[in-house]
Amino acid sequence: MKCQALKGQNVMTKKEQTNWFCAWADYSTIAVVSSGDATQDTSKDTAIDITTKLRPEIRVKA
Repeated sequence: MKCQALKGQNVMTKKEQTNWFCAWADYSTIAVVSSGDATQDTSKDTAIDITTKLRPEIRVKA
């Protein structure tokens, strides 16, 4: 799993905002998880936590 920050202007507040997304791929599954929140920044730890919890639910076993 790799995680990356994305900074940009929030279209609602016009302020700079940082959100994180994490991605992984294996022999049967590819996924990108965005932990974005329209109202506030998200942290790397939040993105990792969401992705870690989601991965076993959507992973396809070959």
